[in-house]
Amino acid sequence: MPHLHTEVTINRPVDEVFSYISNPRNESHWLSSVTQISNVSDGPTHPGTIYESLAHFLGRRMEFNVEVIEFEPPRQYGYLATHGALHIHRRIHLEPVDGGATLLTMDLEAEGHHHVLRFAEDVMLRAGHRQGQHGLETLKDILETHGPDHPRHDE
Repeated sequence: MPHLHTEVTINRPVDEVFSYISNPRNESHWLSSVTQISNVSDGPTHPGTIYESLAHFLGRRMEFNVEVIEFEPPRQYGYLATHGALHIHRRIHLEPVDGGATLLTMDLEAEGHHHVLRFAEDVMLRAGHRQGQHGLETLKDILETHGPDHPRHDE
């Protein structure tokens, strides 16, 4: 099962970082592979929140059904994204560090019989790691420059 690990330190309090990353509507703003979020469940995010995500990865358009499966403010957020037989579990863990900053670690595990996994696992892992690290650097820039109230793509 492919596994990716990325991390970044963001000079913002853990509560602000959690608030931003746990809002599904913000995902398309900091993860470049995600181009659209739709049909988000009503109300605040919680375990069981569902939404649809349109992503582009390695030249392929992929529509995911997403369900939040971990929601432990302000430390843990995770979801399961499904595209056919491909299942991706993304887990984000937050820890406060000195000076009011936040260490964010993001782990992603993928499994399934999807042809992208079977035929291009090494390429997928390298591209996924670069894309994940780029996403965290974008998130860092957004939160440190604009704060957690930064406008979203869908507004």
